[in-house]
Amino acid sequence: MPTIIEDFADATLNVSLAGTWTRTSGVYRSPPTSHSNSSYAYLTLPAGALTLQFKYSVSSETNYDFFMVRLGGTGAEPVLGVSGEIGWTTSPVYNVAGVSQVIFSYEKDGTQVAGSDWAQIDDIVITTPNTAFAGWGLPIK
Repeated sequence: MPTIIEDFADATLNVSLAGTWTRTSGVYRSPPTSHSNSSYAYLTLPAGALTLQFKYSVSSETNYDFFMVRLGGTGAEPVLGVSGEIGWTTSPVYNVAGVSQVIFSYEKDGTQVAGSDWAQIDDIVITTPNTAFAGWGLPIK
């Protein structure tokens, strides 16, 4: 299967990302987020995308501030929710057939700060049956 890979190593993005997260030191990271608030990164999947995998790291208050991943819109149930001090971890391979958007979020409770207070992602890999990144004309491997 052809794959689309985003490693955030250069200025060009191979995927469509929007929201409040930013590229920082070769990763995509949540910004400083105040108590009882959340920050988001919205990944638009190309038409026909089949699977998604990525690496993530979290530094947060254990059991209170969470890195969450939702396949679909904001009402979708999280497929991943983690907190605490988590070094670089490879996610499971998610089936995203029929999904147009993935939401990465960092969600804070109303009190306390622990760790560096962020979540970050890297090395996004999307498999697709297409030979070009639909609508964007980017080659894929």
